[in-house]
Amino acid sequence: MMASRTPVSPVRNGGVGGSIPSSMQEDTDGDNTGDNCDKDDDNDGRYDWLDNCQYVSNWDQADADGDGFGDACDVCPNDVDPDQLDTDEDGTGDVCDSDDDNDGVLDVSDNCPLVANAANGDADGDGIGDACDNCPNVNNADQADTNENFYGDACETVGANNIDEDGDSIPDSFDNCPSYMNGDQSDIDGDLCDDDADGDGVNNDVDNCPYFSNADQTDVDGNNVGDVCEADSDGDGVDDKNDTCPFNPAISETSFKSYFTVNFDPTLTTSPPKWLVKNNGGEVMQKAGDASMPMALIDEYFGFVFGYQSNRKFYVAMWKARHYNYLEEDESTYKGGLQGVQIKRFDSSVGPGSQLAEALWHSYDTAGIATMLWQDPQLQEWQPNTSYRYGDLFPYVYQGTSLLVDSGDLYDSAITAGRVGVLQFGEFPVTWSNLRVNCLGHTNQALYFDGVDDNVMLDDAVALGLEYR
Repeated sequence: MMASRTPVSPVRNGGVGGSIPSSMQEDTDGDNTGDNCDKDDDNDGRYDWLDNCQYVSNWDQADADGDGFGDACDVCPNDVDPDQLDTDEDGTGDVCDSDDDNDGVLDVSDNCPLVANAANGDADGDGIGDACDNCPNVNNADQADTNENFYGDACETVGANNIDEDGDSIPDSFDNCPSYMNGDQSDIDGDLCDDDADGDGVNNDVDNCPYFSNADQTDVDGNNVGDVCEADSDGDGVDDKNDTCPFNPAISETSFKSYFTVNFDPTLTTSPPKWLVKNNGGEVMQKAGDASMPMALIDEYFGFVFGYQSNRKFYVAMWKARHYNYLEEDESTYKGGLQGVQIKRFDSSVGPGSQLAEALWHSYDTAGIATMLWQDPQLQEWQPNTSYRYGDLFPYVYQGTSLLVDSGDLYDSAITAGRVGVLQFGEFPVTWSNLRVNCLGHTNQALYFDGVDDNVMLDDAVALGLEYR
């Protein structure tokens, strides 16, 4: 999901540079001023916003292919390549790389040129390899995906109900546990959702290492945690304290390196957003859209998307700096956007377009599209060139050590799982730094409400005869 004056979003605070976040403390030219706050990162005498190689010194600005990236830093210096994509990170851009995914199969013969699949399997014979096919068992060469959820229209009815029984954002036809919420689709022992997740012959409810095979159940210190998983519950080599998903060996860090962009209003004719991902995927920057010195337009929104299940069903946590009206498409009605932090739920019958954009902007409910869950009653505005620290997707915001915003506990179970991204409604430079998403277990919210474990376990949606999405 990542966004410009067209609202967009990709579907993840440092020290050098003072108030400007810089999670990896990058300082390309070694001048003790971090890149995020240095006007000339490579110290070549050209301001960054006028430099066609921001991080590589090149005073001459030579650009043989005229794509806006100097020869000194262009991953394809002799081929026009404005995106600078380098899928396999081998230093040669996709435009001029004969094997973009480095799987040993040349792109001209590869049915998944951007996803490694040396076997080139194609179960449905549509010319798209199984490894990258959004409907691997249904012939759909066009790969149409109206919902932008990575499941093709040919095997998912757009806007339909009763397609995700457990609400984990994985449609039932793709879900390896359709009746049990498991958005991470973890399958440690290869037999999906069972009573013995790690396949060691010991059931989960009595296994002292349920996510790491240990048939002997050795527990020298007698703390009911097996010796082999004391520090690393899932056995992936990353200690739990540093592991974003300590019970899933397939996920251990937060990274936006493989992002996609969702344009929430394609009808607006603006330049596409320019995203820069740093810190091994943990820092996202939205670059200014033109060559002039970046200026913050402080009537706009920025924030986060979470629980993203499709381009019509997701949560947003946004912050606006100034009251400003948004003129509707018919130019007859204004939608008021109020300054301050706000949290909304989108569960819409319409996809990206002017209606969705107006609902994003409007600081109120929009029938059939969006519900306002909370807004900062203090209506505090954000300030340009200022670093803020957020927790749990905006329920609280700090500036330095001062707490600015605190929503308190908010409970809404309409969307129970999904992707996470950053959001921008406007075209101005923003840095989201030190981003981290953790996998959390199922929580008994009854304990949070009154301290008494009196929640009732209901059957699944099908057994209860309920409609679901």
